[in-house]
Amino acid sequence: MLKLDRKKEERRDIQINVLSQDDQPLPGARITITGRENITTLTNVNGKVSVNLPLGNYTILISAPKYKQLQSTFEVKTNTTEVYFKLEPEKVNIIVETLNFTPVGINVSLASITTNNTLTVKPGENVSLPVDAYQVLVNAPKNYECSASPPIVNALNGTTNVNVKITCKLIVTRATSISDVIGFLEKKMIQNVKMNMSVDKTLGKLPSINMLNSSKLDLDFQQRNKILVIEFFYTQCTGCKYLVPALRNLSRLPGVTVVSLTVSPVDTQAVLERYVKENNITWIVARDEENLFYKLNVTVFPTVVVISDGKILYKGAGAREELEQMNNTLPSIGGLPSLQNVPLGSLLRPETLIFLGMFLIMTWLMIGEKNEKSDSEEDSIYNNTVTFPDFGSSLHSPDFQTIEE
Repeated sequence: MLKLDRKKEERRDIQINVLSQDDQPLPGARITITGRENITTLTNVNGKVSVNLPLGNYTILISAPKYKQLQSTFEVKTNTTEVYFKLEPEKVNIIVETLNFTPVGINVSLASITTNNTLTVKPGENVSLPVDAYQVLVNAPKNYECSASPPIVNALNGTTNVNVKITCKLIVTRATSISDVIGFLEKKMIQNVKMNMSVDKTLGKLPSINMLNSSKLDLDFQQRNKILVIEFFYTQCTGCKYLVPALRNLSRLPGVTVVSLTVSPVDTQAVLERYVKENNITWIVARDEENLFYKLNVTVFPTVVVISDGKILYKGAGAREELEQMNNTLPSIGGLPSLQNVPLGSLLRPETLIFLGMFLIMTWLMIGEKNEKSDSEEDSIYNNTVTFPDFGSSLHSPDFQTIEE
């Protein structure tokens, strides 16, 4: 009788490796193999499992907690010993938003409960994170109390989109009186005017401004709940820099919000950030995008306005320290009176400043001619080393001076 020999079926021991996208082993991954043989198994603590399969083509289905299910194919050849598969993590989209307003300096972070990794997010930001449970941590600025809802984002139950709402409230009562603020500014400004004008009738509802950190500040909310001090300036204004220490002191007072708004179109984001750093500005600096200075008839820089409870209460113009410095630098010229004796209204008029500048130039030319005739004259009013101060760097009308970067 004729016997037929069957060729022995070739098989191979194959090690299957299941990894994350960052090459970390995934233990406990469920593997289902279909083909010439069907196998269901789990990876060990090292994300590996060994199987013995006949040569041929197979389909593999891999699933693991917090990872997207993977379906792929592989072939067992005579030289096949290992195969690798990487799983993509499941993602959860988390949107963090503030309900009423965004306090300056608020810090929100999401802390993973399983890995302890922490991610800082900005209000209004949409972040996509690996599926996990996250605790929402809110660090509220001084004088504010903030809470998150929900306080914990649990994406392990299959949730893919979560809105986290941050609610903040002011917890400090007004501890600084308006009279204290105005009295302090009256000592720092050249021209002082007390007012009692309606904000709504003069400006309408105060806008929200765009701060340098891309957040918004609601000026209307600030003036209704605190004392709002607005400085109108530009970065090349010399007198404005004299006012920096005074504004810094005001910004430290409880219940007071200080905002500096530049009126210059050349004060870009980069220019303002440099100005803040160079002058150690600790309060809010932004651009006057709503032209509030025009609505308030601001023509002198710096100008400071105090607003509270729907009323414009004070307007001060010119830095007194700059004027005092000019008086200390500029000697008396014949019959020219000291600047301190000039009426403030006259001093601030553009035509007065132009006349004063022309007078100084003519005086300098005459003195120069006189010095050429008699270098030895010791009773001359000036010597050749006199340096004239830069008038009009802050006390000016925008119509008479070009603002340059």
